[in-house]
Amino acid sequence: MDLDTEIKELPKIGPILHSKLSRLKIRRIRDLIYHLPFRYDNIGAETKISNVTLGNMVSVRGEVTESKNIRTKYGKLLTIAKINDGTDSLNSVWFNQPFLLKTIRPGQRLSFAGKVDLFSHKPTLINPEYELEGQFDTKAIHTRGLIPIYPETSGLSSKWFRSKLREVLPIVLPKIEEFWPSEVLKRNSLIPIRQAIYNIHFPEKETQVASAKHRLAFDELVLIQLKASDRRKKWNQTGNGVKLSTPQEDILKLISNLPFTLTTAQKKSLKEILADIARKKPMNRLLQGDVGSGKTIVAAIASYFLSLNISELNPLSNPKSFLIILLSSSLLCLNIIAYFVCVLIPFGISLYLCVAYIKLIPLFLPLEAILFNAFSVSGELYLISA
Repeated sequence: MDLDTEIKELPKIGPILHSKLSRLKIRRIRDLIYHLPFRYDNIGAETKISNVTLGNMVSVRGEVTESKNIRTKYGKLLTIAKINDGTDSLNSVWFNQPFLLKTIRPGQRLSFAGKVDLFSHKPTLINPEYELEGQFDTKAIHTRGLIPIYPETSGLSSKWFRSKLREVLPIVLPKIEEFWPSEVLKRNSLIPIRQAIYNIHFPEKETQVASAKHRLAFDELVLIQLKASDRRKKWNQTGNGVKLSTPQEDILKLISNLPFTLTTAQKKSLKEILADIARKKPMNRLLQGDVGSGKTIVAAIASYFLSLNISELNPLSNPKSFLIILLSSSLLCLNIIAYFVCVLIPFGISLYLCVAYIKLIPLFLPLEAILFNAFSVSGELYLISA
């Protein structure tokens, strides 16, 4: 067994279970060990039954002295077990799970974890997790300490993932090779990959979870950056764009018409964007800045530049050619377009708004008309929101 072994080759995984795992995109052993917990329940250390208090999550261990199924007068089926650890006895109850009597039988020693509440006027563990004592040597994985909770689907519980990972990790962990040099690990305060994978699934304390997340997050971010760099390289090698002319006089006329002066950062960003657009390679750029830093005016000027080159963008010179700006929300769309109206309409650019309800609004009308749904279907620049 190795990381590339198909998940269906594991024992007790038939077609139905394999289909359920596929829903979670778990098809190989690698997918299983990188199916990470999204949170942890802190059950804490083992508690003596004599010290159990109402309302708390507890972990207890003892011998089952009694177990039975009963049906209430309302038709509910209850499974009740009594356990004793030598200091006192405590009842446990499960609802509509009569099959538990096959596992929880008198004379067995089990660990239980759950919330203690009153049931039939007695302190009782309500629907607790359980596991056989010594089933996993001395370490309980379902009923003590930090319990990982995984993304689940019908028929695949976190308990199933914990049990299966406990079987698989000792076999595949020795086959996972460290891919970072020791100096990289030391410089970035990273733990070895084997330790990170084990600790993320079976931590003994929260600091182990934190160090494992730090290591795995570091690996993921580096992988994302490498993929982005590879895409950018291929983009520059194979991407074909349209080389546009730069009508400097028109751009300067628009800038001089603004009621304010562009900042140094805005001028620099605009110069780089216009230079990118004028290249024969497609532009791939992110303009980042704080709220109020002036990103919108840079976008407006870049849009104006493209509108002046519309015939080059569309060699057929279709009079219905237009540019599209995508925005994340209708509210943002209204705010941005009101700004574009002030900047671009004086230069003969028609603006149209297309919001989630799929209607076009002509922005040469007063803003009141826009808000009350006055519509048209032609123009040069569309702002579209999701």
